[in-house]
Amino acid sequence: ASCQSLSNTHKQLEMRGHDSCDPLLMGPIGDYEVENLLNTVIRDGMGIQLAEATKANLMAKESSANFGYLQFVIAACERSLDTPTASSVDSLVDALAPTLAGACADLLALMEAQLGEPFVRKAISLLLVSRWGLTEFELSELMAKTLKPDGKARSVVSG
Repeated sequence: ASCQSLSNTHKQLEMRGHDSCDPLLMGPIGDYEVENLLNTVIRDGMGIQLAEATKANLMAKESSANFGYLQFVIAACERSLDTPTASSVDSLVDALAPTLAGACADLLALMEAQLGEPFVRKAISLLLVSRWGLTEFELSELMAKTLKPDGKARSVVSG
């Protein structure tokens, strides 16, 4: 996404305060930017040349022009592929939810399956109430203080 001086993005940036935590809404990115991002990260970073059919499949997904969705795609490739190959990435792209909301729901379900629902619920709650987000260390410290070893929440009153 560009930030030309008269664009909506530029106007949003000008109106933000220095301590603003309001989201900065970005418009859809173009096909060139999508392909450039995929080439940089997947081809150059992971050493995989995506087939044209795989690129077309990804571009046909409803949220393909959303940068957040593409971050999910890249993270899914990194997370689920120990030794990624072109065919394994093809299969992964086929299985991806077509929208950012669907990708978020899939990731949440994966985290709950791996870590347990109480743990994920607590972590998400802590992140939601923090104004500026939390570092990994801060989140780890807070989780250790608020969860029992079995993953259930500690009572705030009894400690």
